[in-house]
Amino acid sequence: MKGILCACLLASLQSMTAEAYEADIHYSTTYVLARAVGWPEADALTIASANQGVDENQDTVAALEMDTTPRPSVAGYVTSSLHQAEKNLRFHCFSKTRGQAGQISADVREVISHHFAEVPEYEEDPRRNARRLIALGVALHCQQDASSHAGFGGSCGSYPGSCYGHTYQTFFDQVAFRLLGKHYYDPDHPGVSGPRVLEALQGTVSELEASLPKASPRSIPTKELVALSAALRGSGLELPDELRRDCNRYIVGKWLFDFIHAGGEKLAPGIAGTCRNASLASATIVRIPAPRFPRLNADASPYLVRADGSYQRVRDGDFNASSPLSPNYETRKVKDPSKDPDKHEWHRAPLLLGKTFEVTGAVTAETTYTPGMLYGVVGGLAVLVAAAVGIGLWFRKGDRHIRAAARYKIESGVTFEDVPDPAAGPVNRIADRL
Repeated sequence: MKGILCACLLASLQSMTAEAYEADIHYSTTYVLARAVGWPEADALTIASANQGVDENQDTVAALEMDTTPRPSVAGYVTSSLHQAEKNLRFHCFSKTRGQAGQISADVREVISHHFAEVPEYEEDPRRNARRLIALGVALHCQQDASSHAGFGGSCGSYPGSCYGHTYQTFFDQVAFRLLGKHYYDPDHPGVSGPRVLEALQGTVSELEASLPKASPRSIPTKELVALSAALRGSGLELPDELRRDCNRYIVGKWLFDFIHAGGEKLAPGIAGTCRNASLASATIVRIPAPRFPRLNADASPYLVRADGSYQRVRDGDFNASSPLSPNYETRKVKDPSKDPDKHEWHRAPLLLGKTFEVTGAVTAETTYTPGMLYGVVGGLAVLVAAAVGIGLWFRKGDRHIRAAARYKIESGVTFEDVPDPAAGPVNRIADRL
């Protein structure tokens, strides 16, 4: 029965899309923290783009894998073959052990340390420097995910990592939001993850400071990080995910302007109402530029970096002028992002692990099962249930005719021989007893 329920859940989730830490942490917040520490704008853009780029590349995006090796039963096939891909543990810091609630496991800390150890030393060469910035962004992605994914570790049979990550939490969060209009369960939502947001911000700042070449980093007081964490946690619980990410981009942009007091522009008055956030009323923000996601290999290294430091992107020219993340976008012109019919959805991925999820088939020899059979089995079960209900209703209809005939006999005081035969039914229990 558990296997059938998992199959139904999987089938329903595969048809859903969501833009589900996410871009407001991996990109927007990383960018403003890099700027606040003292990184140049161009370097901060590359670091933040590489960070979010882990979720934008097919080879590094979080995924579940389904082995198609034959299994003796439907339940066995479903429950034993669906598991997290190895890249989830490598790039998204899911743990191999269950660990303590809210605590980052030792194996995840080792993975994080390995990522930062692989960040090259600073060199003047533009190509090597770009590779260094991209490696730093990839390492920060894992470190930030470790905070929101703490407590979702484990194993799945012979596979490391829990079978479904936080699949169920993300699914129920979407259901709760549709019914109640509020987010409650998704750990990738800053408003849900609670104190883990501050932990992620502190870790990000620490590594950005340690990696800043030459110049001394600008110190960010703890109270400033606490204020930024509180602003993110208090934002978007009653907003759709896409709108919440836009609003958080304004929130972190406001925080950056308040911290560095430079490069600001006025936010349109209507934004505060749309974001349901009074702090954005008449706010001055630092505009966050459009991301430049690098195309990554399966090991998260950049696919191509040119001699001048530029690199091949995931989707060159994929951002239109109407997107708030487009270079030509003017913050003052957007009165209500949720009502902009031309607004470009800059990332979209099937829902299961939260922000990003896909199902991939692990190819094996002499495969006899296919993913399509799962839908066939679920459809067949639905037909059987419908048939059982129909037969039950048919029997009940016959019983009603028999009971009506018996009642007529009692009330009229005549024998059953005088009563007209009841309508034909599958079983005539009263007649059998006489």
